Amino acid sequence: VCVALTADWLIGTLLHNLPVVELPFTYGVLLGPLVIVWYVVGELGSLAEHAITMGAPYPAWLPKILEAGKDAVDKVGEELTDFREGEQRHDR
Repeated sequence: VCVALTADWLIGTLLHNLPVVELPFTYGVLLGPLVIVWYVVGELGSLAEHAITMGAPYPAWLPKILEAGKDAVDKVGEELTDFREGEQRHDR
């Protein structure tokens, strides 16, 4: 989170001090809030999984939602990895 917030500050400072670089929108913060939301969602999912494992009562849809989320993240990660490996092979 600290690294993302520092990156936001650095990007904002560079954009403010380099008149050559112009964006079609006003840059405030982007990376910090994105990382914070990703972290909170990941932790909530982890807490729910542990509660289910320990036998806490839960709605029937909760494990399905958690599994779908994991599958979606895995799929995107695999697609990015395959794409990057394809680029590396193509460059050789």
